[in-house]
This record gives sequence, structure tokens and C-alpha cells, in this order.
Amino acid sequence: MQVFIGTYLHDVLGNRDTTSKHVLRKVGCGCVDCNPLDAFILDPKSSTITFRVNQKWRKHLQSRLEGRAGDLCTFQTVHSGSPLGLEVKKRLEVLHAVSWSARQKSAKELLELIGTDADIARVMGAQYVQVTRALSGVEPLAQPPFQCLLKHRVVQTLKQR
Repeated sequence: MQVFIGTYLHDVLGNRDTTSKHVLRKVGCGCVDCNPLDAFILDPKSSTITFRVNQKWRKHLQSRLEGRAGDLCTFQTVHSGSPLGLEVKKRLEVLHAVSWSARQKSAKELLELIGTDADIARVMGAQYVQVTRALSGVEPLAQPPFQCLLKHRVVQTLKQR
């Protein structure tokens, strides 16, 4: 189980980009029209969206983006088609931050399925502190020594064949 948890946190959770100063947040005003914009900003799988809406709603979304989201995304009016569209693109740094948040959530859910914090601490032993640091994004989990040992054993076994 140690190998599984260590490998998952090292290879799947990975490194959080600590240089990013972008705070993921809702940028809408809370109205029904802004909800899809907020969902897009926080969605780890979406990088671009086009809102094809009437002028009033488009101007409302633009005002929210201009005032609160310049660090999160760019936008432009799409003049082809009817109604006109508002294309919103997340900045690359935001995509990385959203992706890490989703991986962090998945890692926490996986560990909850395995057991309580006490169970994980018992399984991980001395590496538990590194597990908590990796989950909080403070420091990525270094390749665990037991994983290195396992890889060494696999290589040795393959060489013997």
C-alpha cells in the first residue's frame, strides 16, 4: 500500500505551481447569467468557451471579466454568427492551477477510500509528513525510497531472465 500511495502522489498528484499568484475564484455577480461563467473558470477540463448570447448579457459578462478576471482569462467578441459570441480563454497559468486543484481533490478522495488519517499515517510511517505536505501543495512527494527499491528489484529480475 505504501508503494501505491507514494507512486500515486508522486506521479499523479505531482507538483503544484507555487509561482502562480492566481487565485481561482468566482468572477460573476451571483446572477443566473453569471453562473456558467463561474463554472467555466473553475472547471479543470475547459480552456475556452464561447457564450452566444444577446447583447445585454454579453455586456454584463464583459463587465465582470474586465473588472475581476484579467489575471484569469482573456476574452474577445466573436463577430461571426448570430447572436454575436463572447469567447473566453483561460490563461495558461490558470489551467495549471485548476488542473492541480482537481488532482489534489482526487488524491484526497482516494486516500479517504483507503482509510482515515490515522490509517494512512500507520501505512506510510515516516513518509506520512511528506504525504501531508504533498497534499497541501507545500512540497511535492519525492520519489519514495521504497519505489526506487521496487524499480531496482524489477530491473534485476528482468536482467536475470
